[in-house]
Amino acid sequence: ASLVGSEMCIRDRFTMEKKLKQWIFAFFAIVITISFSSCSEDEPNYDSVDDIAGVYVGQLNMIGFSDEEAEVAYVSLSKKSSSAVSCTIESEGWNVNMTPVNLVVTFNENVITLKSEAGKSITGQIIKGNLQLTYETTGGNVFQFLGTKD
Repeated sequence: ASLVGSEMCIRDRFTMEKKLKQWIFAFFAIVITISFSSCSEDEPNYDSVDDIAGVYVGQLNMIGFSDEEAEVAYVSLSKKSSSAVSCTIESEGWNVNMTPVNLVVTFNENVITLKSEAGKSITGQIIKGNLQLTYETTGGNVFQFLGTKD
């Protein structure tokens, strides 16, 4: 079972073609991966209060009442200073029309933290453009807002 010269050349040729096809496939796989990753939508870059100021649209839900449906709500963040925003929340479904509350803004890599300056219980965060706020009304009801910038 020994091969003659021409048979060895044929065997080696098939082995080389197979390896070449594997390298070409790997090269195109890398090129396609890079192409798709560079075409992906850029994540929002929030690094100042100006970037987060605006109107957010989403759902407002009362925590603790699972049988109640979330209602459409609007959160407005207005710049007060380089480290604070004024926040209002409106929802017709929950009959909420909150008076403005000042929130201190903290930037930490991909998470922006919002926390009330005064005694009102309102906290939140913005991650990848999604706003989440939790606040307690004077009546003791706790609401959670989830939404995105309009």
